[in-house]
Amino acid sequence: MAISEYHQKYAGLSDKEIANRMKVRELELFEIFKKVILMTGNSLVNVAVTGCGDKRFIKLHQQMFEKVLKKKVKIISFDISIEHLKGEKNVIRHDCCRPLPNQPYDLIYAHVVLKFNNRDKQWQIIKNSYDALQFGGIAIHIINREDYSTREEKLANGYYSVPVQHWKKQIAKEGIKFIELPLNYQDMGFEGVALVLMK
Repeated sequence: MAISEYHQKYAGLSDKEIANRMKVRELELFEIFKKVILMTGNSLVNVAVTGCGDKRFIKLHQQMFEKVLKKKVKIISFDISIEHLKGEKNVIRHDCCRPLPNQPYDLIYAHVVLKFNNRDKQWQIIKNSYDALQFGGIAIHIINREDYSTREEKLANGYYSVPVQHWKKQIAKEGIKFIELPLNYQDMGFEGVALVLMK
C-alpha cells in the first residue's frame, strides 16, 4: 500500500521541524502532569500511542514520556496504516475505533487523532481509550483549536470537526472522571485543548 499524502507531508519535514513539534508535545505533557497524577504505580509504564504521523516520532515519544514521567516506558504505536512507520519496533496496524489489543495500558496518548474520524467513530476512539486503561491510568486526547472551532462536521481540509463540548457531556454521562486543559503555544504554532480521562 502506498504512503498517504498526509504521511508524505510529514516525511518531507526536516528533523528540526519534527523536533520542534515534539517540543510542543513535551510542553503539553508537562502541563497536563501538573494537573493529573498517573496512579497505576508501575515501574515500567505501558503506553499506547494511537496515531503516529512519522517514524521519527517513535523514538522521540519514548524519550518524551521517560523525561516527563521519570520512569522507564514501553510504547506500542498504533496506526490504521503503518507503511510510513516501516522498520520501527512495536508498531501495530490497528483501527482505534476497535478495542485496543494488548491492554491494559497505564497511559493512552492520542495527539490530534480524532479529526481523522467522523463523530460516531470519534466517540468509539474516546471510549476505547478509557476502556483500555488499567485502574489509575490516564487517556490523553489533544485537539487542535481549528478542529473544534466550527459547527461544520466536515472541515474544508477534508478532516472532521471535533465537538469538544459534546464529548465532555458524553464523557460525564458515562461517569468517567476527566479534566479539560487549555493548551496555548501560539508562538510555537499550536493552540488547542487536552481532554484527559482518568480511570
